[in-house]
Amino acid sequence: MSDFVMTIGGDTVPATDSFGVINPANGDVFAHAPECTRSQLDAAFDSAAKAQHQWKRDEGVRRQVLLAMADALFAAAGELAPHPHGRTGQAPWPKPTSRSSLP
Repeated sequence: MSDFVMTIGGDTVPATDSFGVINPANGDVFAHAPECTRSQLDAAFDSAAKAQHQWKRDEGVRRQVLLAMADALFAAAGELAPHPHGRTGQAPWPKPTSRSSLP
């Protein structure tokens, strides 16, 4: 039994094990995440599908929430930007002439 818990369908569910999260830049384990069982995974997918149907019913509210989240992320970009590059091995922002982030 691990010390990790997960949230599935709004309920706290204990994890039976955990796994190391690897930093792709150097291959080191920098954190641990909960490992779920097959039945927990199925329950999470069932819960997500149910939530999506409920969430879909009110597109206007959903759109407002997502736009508010985007505004909050953009407002905090300067604070958040330095963090991911340490785990991905990439520079925090692409150079202006870079096309690496284009599809």
